[in-house]
Amino acid sequence: MPFERFGIKFIPQLFYKNIILPFGIQSTQIHLNYWSDDDFIKFRKFIIKNISKIISHSEALNKVSDSKAYNFFNSIIKKFLLLKRTF
Repeated sequence: MPFERFGIKFIPQLFYKNIILPFGIQSTQIHLNYWSDDDFIKFRKFIIKNISKIISHSEALNKVSDSKAYNFFNSIIKKFLLLKRTF
């Protein structure tokens, strides 16, 4: 989920691919300068398939929450990803 630290709002970017998780909000990175025509076709299909799950940057920032549940969940995910990246 989006969170705020030191007065800055963050939207997690967990993957370099387009992946939809069944929970939370995340962003992805795309490098259009490296894409082939096939990549654009796959991205279009991904958007069409998941249009109901895609929100704007502003909508994501409005989801920032300081709830204990979100903070706990974010800390667990962060620890898991840090551990995964060490292997």
